[in-house]
Amino acid sequence: ETPSFEGQTLTALFMSGVYADLAREVVVPDFESATGAKVEIVDFPYATLHEKMLLDFTSGTASYDVVDVACQWDGEMA
Repeated sequence: ETPSFEGQTLTALFMSGVYADLAREVVVPDFESATGAKVEIVDFPYATLHEKMLLDFTSGTASYDVVDVACQWDGEMA
């Protein structure tokens, strides 16, 4: 049995377009149903996504609980 995370919200960063759309339409409803948590999807176009991610990581802001990293940035974001 999955524990309940009702009342908690996760903020996830995705690339705009297909990735963010699929997350909103498929992943979020399934995750929310299974856990009770809410998920907010934040998205940016590819051209600015790297900058937004890097700025959040290096500033320590921690605006995002989940980040969908483009594979070419795996080493840099690790």
